Amino acid sequence: MSLRHQLIDVLAVIEGISRDHDRAVAWLQEPIATFGGKTALELVAEGRTEDLLGSWPRSNLAMSAESAAHDEHVTSVAR
Repeated sequence: MSLRHQLIDVLAVIEGISRDHDRAVAWLQEPIATFGGKTALELVAEGRTEDLLGSWPRSNLAMSAESAAHDEHVTSVAR
């Protein structure tokens, strides 16, 4: 599968969790502690999409995406 298709798959999963395209795109660039601070984009580029979506529990993925969405909301409210 091409890098582009892998990114589309990851983005679709994150959009399903966050219910917001912009938040999902922002999350792709957020460091993930479980992966040593690497971003989802870096993991996909390294060929680790399966690690990101497969072996990493979906609950952690959801918590990370929801946390990024919460942080974005808090920042926008504070403005």
